[in-house]
Amino acid sequence: MAKLSNNTVNFNGKTKEYTFTEIYALGSEYPDKAGIYAFTKRTKNEKDEYSHTPIYFGLTESFKTRFSNHHKEKEILKQGANAVCLMFVPKELEREVFEKDLISKNKPCCNEVHV
Repeated sequence: MAKLSNNTVNFNGKTKEYTFTEIYALGSEYPDKAGIYAFTKRTKNEKDEYSHTPIYFGLTESFKTRFSNHHKEKEILKQGANAVCLMFVPKELEREVFEKDLISKNKPCCNEVHV
């Protein structure tokens, strides 16, 4: 399994819009880069266009090693996740801020939302 598309996926946070530049099937080999990820349910409509419903947002220092035995894997799969969208963010502080912004706006079912 590999990249599903060369398209991008945009998700709104409370303060800005975020562009995820790589979309993979679950179980793929991922790049050894830092960033934010979104487990999503990818669906196709009658116009053959895909949409992504976020199920879980997270951050990592390396996509390559993050997804083996993810602590939310069973819950995420139960919710229908079939794709993971990646946004490369090298700076740790930015990853933390972006993740919180995305979770607070989207309230994905598998993230704990702290008010």
